[in-house]
Amino acid sequence: MAAWDHRAIHRGDVVALPGYFAPETWYTARLCMLPEEKQAGPVASVGLKNGASVKLHTGTAEVLARVYSLDGGPLAAGSEGFVQFRLERAVVAGPGDFFIVRSLSPVRTIGGGRILEASPRRWKRHRPELEPMLSQLAAAVHSDQRRLEYYLRHAAGLAATDAQLA
Repeated sequence: MAAWDHRAIHRGDVVALPGYFAPETWYTARLCMLPEEKQAGPVASVGLKNGASVKLHTGTAEVLARVYSLDGGPLAAGSEGFVQFRLERAVVAGPGDFFIVRSLSPVRTIGGGRILEASPRRWKRHRPELEPMLSQLAAAVHSDQRRLEYYLRHAAGLAATDAQLA
């Protein structure tokens, strides 16, 4: 690594084969909020509002993000739910990567979880098929085989039709 300029390397940067990972700004995740008594700091959180600004930590990356609940309203202390993060700058994170979320002021850890996948855009949370799809993905994220089966099952809409191939 002697040829690398240390000024070009930043916290959270990832070394990988070309094309293997791509930095993304949207991530879908399962977030588990800490109960009020476990949250550090003098004032316990009463919840996390939709669109709230947080600091997301995954791997060695630390980035400002907005969090959007996919289950509906705000996430209360001690609750769990599917969320999407919109990061201020793109980072590399893969399915199953752990993360923690900290509030901005006062700075305290308020929750954590696992990344489910990078998302091309913000999901519309009122789609009826979204919750079952995310539940299946969350169950598959712990196993490479189950994750591959999940993606193959959901890839049919991306496959070329007979007419397109002809």
